Formats: sequence, structure tokens, C-alpha cells
Amino acid sequence: MALHRALGEIFQSIRECSQEGELIACADGYERLCFPVLSGWIADQPEYSNLQNISTSSCPRCEVEFHSLGSTRRSPTRDHEDYRERVKLFRENPGNLGPVEYLVARSVKTLFNAFWGMPRVNPYDLNKPDILHNIYLGMLKHMMEWVQAFLKKHNRLEEFDKAWASIAPYPGLAVPNKAYRATTQWQGKEMRNLGRVVLGALAAALRNPGVAVRGDFAKALKCVRGLIDFHLMAQYGSHTTSTLNYLESYLEDFHKHKDIFLEFRAYKRTVKDARDRTKAVKTSGSQSAQRGLEEIREIRERSHFNFI
Repeated sequence: MALHRALGEIFQSIRECSQEGELIACADGYERLCFPVLSGWIADQPEYSNLQNISTSSCPRCEVEFHSLGSTRRSPTRDHEDYRERVKLFRENPGNLGPVEYLVARSVKTLFNAFWGMPRVNPYDLNKPDILHNIYLGMLKHMMEWVQAFLKKHNRLEEFDKAWASIAPYPGLAVPNKAYRATTQWQGKEMRNLGRVVLGALAAALRNPGVAVRGDFAKALKCVRGLIDFHLMAQYGSHTTSTLNYLESYLEDFHKHKDIFLEFRAYKRTVKDARDRTKAVKTSGSQSAQRGLEEIREIRERSHFNFI
């Protein structure tokens, strides 16, 4: 509540300008009547949750329940105008707890949000994907969890660490000075450098495969290459139809070979959810059982690979 009260004070000047307009000097020397509007906010998931006044385990864009996070079913988009109206109903009649129960069921924690009074601003639409949180600390971090588990299974962790620590210096690249597993803290700068060299280190670690694992090693390299190429091109400041087609093809390569990493997904809740649904299927009718089996398959095969 204190955070949003402070934001409310800060946004007061913007709120007035967006309604009445303000003369602002432009680059060509002329003054024009402008109406500033808050259009985006760059943050990570816990920060988005604070800005939305919802629990940290909830989605800032939709009303999906916690146990369904990661599933492929669509959930209603958060309607902050509806939330605001229910808060108004409660304040008019404090004895009626229905509006509060409604908000609690949707993980809304307080009855005030600084963004509710902002003209032409939908709070759920303020969340913008960015390179740091979605690519470096999101996609690449998950990818390395799969890669490390894959290397551990095939006893190639030591080879990967040696290749990682022996990368030669290059202008603009911070050379790793110790093994990958010896690095205790990964932030944006470290993950950016990782994206530039990890494919080479992985290829060196997986060289000379045996006949039994040759196909698995090739799949792992193609899968990682798809994500690495995607993340490198996603950093472009602007895109054309050609570059967007390239991005799509890189993701297609990833999805084509991702099954090699299915058993290494660090997503325990997904496994538990699938087990719970399996128990429910056993006690349900044939039609619901069929749908339940389809949902289990979707959870096991697709969840945790749905990057923004």
C-alpha cells in the first residue's frame, strides 16, 4: 500500500498533463501541446506483482490460478476497471464482503492501485518483455539448467568446464576466468557473455560421441543453437520481415529438437500437476478422462518451453 501511495503522488503531475496537455519544446524548436501517457514498465516478475498489487505467484496479465501456471488453457485477462468498480462497491457498503472475496480470489492484495487513476492506462498492459529479464535471466538461465543436467547424465561436465575456462580473449567479450560451475552469481552482463560463447563450449564438450549417443548429442546442439541464434537476433534494434522470419525459423529448430531436454526440465510443479491430473482421470468418466489425458500430455511435453 505504501508503494502505491508514493507512486500516486509521483504520477499526479503526469495524470494532470495527460488530461489537460502541456506545451513541450520539440527537437525542431517548436512547442507543441502534448499529452504524456504511461505506456510501459520494465521489471521482473516480483516487481510486476508489486506494481499490480497481486501475490508474487500470480500472473500480472491474466487471472490464471496458481496450479494452472504453465498449462496451455487460456484464462481471463485482468480487468482492473472491474477491480476498481468492486472496490467502490465495498466502500459504499463495507458490510458486504462479496467484492473483497472476489478480489482475493484473483490474488489482488489491497484496495488501492496507483495506476487505476491514470487516464488511458491499463495496468496489465504495462508489462513489457525485455532482453534482461526475458532473454538473459529467463530463456538462457532455463537453457543452462537443461544443458547442465544433460552434460551430467553423459559425464561431460568436466569437459564443458575446461572448454568454458579456455575461451580465448576477444574485443568486447569478457573472458571467463573460471569454470562455469565455479561462477556463483549470474547477472545480465554474465548471461550476455554466456550467450556469445556457450554454443562453442558445448560443441567442444560433446565432441567424439559414441555411436549410442551420437543422435542425442546432435539434437542437443541443434536445440541450443536455435535458442542462441534467436536470442542474438532478438537484440536487434529494429526488424524487417526477413529477420522476423529468421526468428521464427530458429524457434522452429528449437521445438523440433527440444524433446532431448524434456527429462531435464527444472519444473517440479509441472510433474506434480500431471500426477494430480492422472489421479483425477482414474476416477472420472470416459469423455473427461480423454480430455484429462490430453491435458497431461500437454503439461508434460509443452509446459516450461513457452517463452514470452
